[in-house]
Amino acid sequence: MDNFGVFLFLYHFDAFFTFFKFFYLTIIYQKRASVPFIDGTLALLIIWRFRE
Repeated sequence: MDNFGVFLFLYHFDAFFTFFKFFYLTIIYQKRASVPFIDGTLALLIIWRFRE
């Protein structure tokens, strides 16, 4: 599953990620060359979500 697939899963899993729909897509199109940056951001979102 690629980053976008994980994002879609989380987006449908919790309405909270509605806010990150455009935020995450913006990062993808602005930082496409910086995959570690995208992975790090997604990892932080996942950790923050399941920390609660």
